[in-house]
Amino acid sequence: MLKSYFKVALRSFLKDKKYSIINMAGLAAGITTVFIIAAYIRYELSYDKYYSNNNRIYRLTTSTEKDGIKEEHVILPSALAVAMQKEIPGVEAVTAFSISANEFLLGNKPIKLNSLHVDSTFFSIFNLPLKYGNANYVLHTDKSVVISEDAARKYFAGQNPVGKSFNDVFSKDIYTITGVMYNIPGNTHFKADAVIFNSLTWRDKQLDLRGYSGVCQYIMLSRNTGIGDITKKLPAFYAKYNFPPGLTLHLQPVSSIHLHSNITDEPFANSSISYVYIFLFVALLILIIACVNYINLNTAKSLQRTKEIGVRKVLGAQKKQLSLQFTAESCLFFCSTIPVSVITAYLVWPWFSQIVNITVPRSYLLNINSLAAMFLITVTAGLLSGSYAAFFVSRLRPAHILKDWQKSIAVNMQIRKVLVVFQFSITVALIISTIIINGQLNLLNNMPLGFNKQNLIVLPSQNFGSSLPAFKSELLKNADITGVGVANWNAGQYYQGSASIQDPNDSTKNWKFSFLSVDMDFFKTLQIPMKAGRAFAAKYPADYPNFDSLLSDKSNGRKLTPDERNAILSTRSIIITHNVAEMMHLQAPLVGQALKYPILKGTIIGEVQDFLGTSLLQKAPAVIITASAGDEAYGSAYVRISPQNTAKTINHIHEVWKKFFPGRVFDFAFVDDKLNQLYSSQQRMASVFSTFAVLAIGIAMLGLFSLVALTVQQKTKEIGIRKVLGAGIADIIGLVSKGYLTLIFIAALIAIPVTWWAMNRWLQDFDYRVSIHYTTFIVVTVGCLLTALMCIVAQTMKVARANPVNSLRTE
Repeated sequence: MLKSYFKVALRSFLKDKKYSIINMAGLAAGITTVFIIAAYIRYELSYDKYYSNNNRIYRLTTSTEKDGIKEEHVILPSALAVAMQKEIPGVEAVTAFSISANEFLLGNKPIKLNSLHVDSTFFSIFNLPLKYGNANYVLHTDKSVVISEDAARKYFAGQNPVGKSFNDVFSKDIYTITGVMYNIPGNTHFKADAVIFNSLTWRDKQLDLRGYSGVCQYIMLSRNTGIGDITKKLPAFYAKYNFPPGLTLHLQPVSSIHLHSNITDEPFANSSISYVYIFLFVALLILIIACVNYINLNTAKSLQRTKEIGVRKVLGAQKKQLSLQFTAESCLFFCSTIPVSVITAYLVWPWFSQIVNITVPRSYLLNINSLAAMFLITVTAGLLSGSYAAFFVSRLRPAHILKDWQKSIAVNMQIRKVLVVFQFSITVALIISTIIINGQLNLLNNMPLGFNKQNLIVLPSQNFGSSLPAFKSELLKNADITGVGVANWNAGQYYQGSASIQDPNDSTKNWKFSFLSVDMDFFKTLQIPMKAGRAFAAKYPADYPNFDSLLSDKSNGRKLTPDERNAILSTRSIIITHNVAEMMHLQAPLVGQALKYPILKGTIIGEVQDFLGTSLLQKAPAVIITASAGDEAYGSAYVRISPQNTAKTINHIHEVWKKFFPGRVFDFAFVDDKLNQLYSSQQRMASVFSTFAVLAIGIAMLGLFSLVALTVQQKTKEIGIRKVLGAGIADIIGLVSKGYLTLIFIAALIAIPVTWWAMNRWLQDFDYRVSIHYTTFIVVTVGCLLTALMCIVAQTMKVARANPVNSLRTE
């Protein structure tokens, strides 16, 4: 019997090769999409699960809530984890790390290693495999270093670097390589070229809730201890160490950090579980569109087999046999697409990896679990897709089929209309979503920032000291360099620091400030216009005061009183952004006003429009700007260049850098590139949406093309009669297209409100966001209708131009 089903299915496939191939292409596209996204999701869910003890490792975080605003932090008081290990049974081990970009001299060659600074317990908790060295001993000597396999290959090609050493550029300390670790896998929440043991002092201190050390702290629970056992003991821990009200300690599973952590001071970029859900949802929508195509085409083709079904029923075929036959044909058709989908997925995987900006081995795509899941999904989709056709043909009565089969297919036609509406609703929703997402990204990338980010280079942070004037002068000898300024802020990252004070007029509110220290050429170089007042200048002593001398009374050696100190601090010049003026309700004229608040003292000499040098996902901060005094100049240098001769200009900057800072790595970046990197997750989602929206419209139109072809084939005689009676080509096209265009218009009406609601919810994550305009919905709807019309015309023209005599002879 199965052999018979196989023969019938093969004959049906070969009879209509064109439609079968089109159907298979649409199905293969849908299944390939599911296959690829399933592999990507599997990779995202695999973060930090390869440690042998991953289910026992937790990162410590704290949260505070004030004025209804909750803030969670990863940077904690120094000895918090150690105190937990001492006080709470079940905490087996603790470790911590801080991150830095270390610069060393290897011989006379400067090298840069992105490093984790750790203690001796690091490898016992995060058991990363080592290529050279013993994990139990590599971090037991101060200034010992374990480098990555890539770093070893880059700097010690063909050698075992264990035992070799290099010097720290700044401290001149000698660091010795004690091991080489295999490259930290991409599915790890931290990244590093080196792990450095340097006796972190966070272990030796007493827990002080006011003393933060800048390290991320982790605990590992004993095997028989659950997180519930720890949380029950936290109230007593809070009481013993006098935790302030509102400060709460959290234990975050290490495997949840990548997808479930959205913390302000997160040291490494993470993704979000919401993107996993979105990608999964998009994959399912694509699969549904492909399955709807199959159902529509399969049921349409089943009309051509009604006489075959009638004869089989007259000869004794049972409902069960016919249902089994059509279901088996469907499953066989779906399974035949698996080899095509596997090959396609294998070929496009590098391209997809580039789109989502990850480097994932094909093992996530072509392993036994993925292939088994793909087979299961395909068979399930085949069963569900074939069930309607099986149900439809098995319930037809032989007498109706052989006498008047048109009445028997009335329900079938209605179901097909519903499926077309459903399919195009999904397609329209994907296209609208893609346009809105790309519009939001265009806003983030092109929004006026209050400064000119084009042709602006940022150099590594450096203590320029008294060499700053000579360094700038040497750079400006190149005619293509138009400005050099320094600030203790690196584009895209947070400013120097932040603090908050209570609003004196409303005790329920806080004023939160960010601070920035700049040199006198910073505003000119970044082309930040003054809204009021003036910029810093060397001729004004209050702009660059020497507070060490001012805050001491050397005439009689006495200490200054608090009032005297505050009076001196209030004389220093400050520039504020517009947000500061609004938040503090400062009235014009601003210039000359003295601010005498705690942590905020100075005299306003100018106001600038808010400049947005950090992520636009949050509102621009209120920034207080001071001048960096003479030999205290520290920060990143910003160099404005002309758009011509870029390569030669960068070479000149490099030569000047080597002259003044010979032991430092020259690591420059364009500011616009750094700012664009802030939205990598959103860019990834936009790329995926754009790709799959095009795929969705392609699959939908492919199905429509075949469906129209079958409709035209069924209406061949009707079209011939209408032509004999005087109908023109336009009339014939209208006859065929009217129904389908109406269905697509209904689909758009269904998709528009749903998409509007979903995209409004998504846009709430942005403080700066686009408005959703009704023209977007009109353009997408008209575009889909025109595309569908072209598809219909392409199929109808052949029959519309045919000789009606030939049409009327068709049986």
